[in-house]
Amino acid sequence: MLILLEKRSTASKISAVVKANAYGQLDSQIVPMLEKCGVNHFSVASASEVEIVLNSKSNDSKVMIMGILYGKKMFSGQLKWN
Repeated sequence: MLILLEKRSTASKISAVVKANAYGQLDSQIVPMLEKCGVNHFSVASASEVEIVLNSKSNDSKVMIMGILYGKKMFSGQLKWN
């Protein structure tokens, strides 16, 4: 992973897919580790998973929900709609 991050262009973005509990890892542990490696974008499958990542990431990182969203009422005040 570090080699990939070192060789990418500065305009490139890498999103770490941490859906389904980071494929068996604890999201709350893997997100800060990936940030230390230079990853600042994370992808999750659902709104319930985004809460875990939001509580683990730094302020500079972004999160993308790849699944279906059913309405704004199900989210905490941390989410911004663009």
